[in-house]
Amino acid sequence: MKPKRMTGIEYRKELQDIKQSEKSLISHVTERVVELGKIHPDAIVAKIGEVEIKASCLTRQWVDTLNPMEKIEIIETIEKWSAEKQNIKQLEI
Repeated sequence: MKPKRMTGIEYRKELQDIKQSEKSLISHVTERVVELGKIHPDAIVAKIGEVEIKASCLTRQWVDTLNPMEKIEIIETIEKWSAEKQNIKQLEI
């Protein structure tokens, strides 16, 4: 028995579903960047020359201008910063 080939309508629907999933994922990523910026405002997310840009500077409007991969990189940077801070043990007085 031959496998059933997809029709043009089925391809169109699948493509629309994929695009909708992509939009949803990008929206979730954007929200996560903004959320992490509020949770970890002291995290350094970028460096421009000698100037360190902290997560507290992240605004929704600015995050919206970034492409999805840049947003994911910021998430990874903040998560790495947070993990490093959790490994620091405070000395007892």
